[in-house]
Amino acid sequence: MIEKGEVRKLRLKQFILLNGALVLVFLGMDLYVTQSFPLEGLIWILGFLFLMIGAVGLYQIKTGKILATKNTKKLVKYEREVLGEKTWKRQQKGGVTMIVILAAAAFVAAAVINFPLPHADPSMDPPGYIGSFIGVNIGTGIRSYLIDKKGAEKPY
Repeated sequence: MIEKGEVRKLRLKQFILLNGALVLVFLGMDLYVTQSFPLEGLIWILGFLFLMIGAVGLYQIKTGKILATKNTKKLVKYEREVLGEKTWKRQQKGGVTMIVILAAAAFVAAAVINFPLPHADPSMDPPGYIGSFIGVNIGTGIRSYLIDKKGAEKPY
């Protein structure tokens, strides 16, 4: 089992990596939209991105191999130990299901909605970025807190 101090360091690295990825995704989306590329293309790209994430998640569930950085692998191993294999797999399956549903929704939206939708400013609004950051970080924080709390209660 990983020590409490090491778990904190790994959680901080996870937080930095997650927020860095969010910044890159948002900058890419903003750049795409400000270059006046078709909005329909962005929806298709997001759909394929969600589909790829779902495929990687499904691969990880089926094989048990984690496709991630060394630190993230340690954190996943810790979470598996704390939650138990059955609960961990159930959570992973739920996550993959949600990602695949998002991919399907994006594909349907790209195929059905008549673009371009009227919008005065081609860039995204700051409240959208801020709200996304807050939502993702609160969700990740709550999940991490609950797992770490359960891990602290387990006798080893």
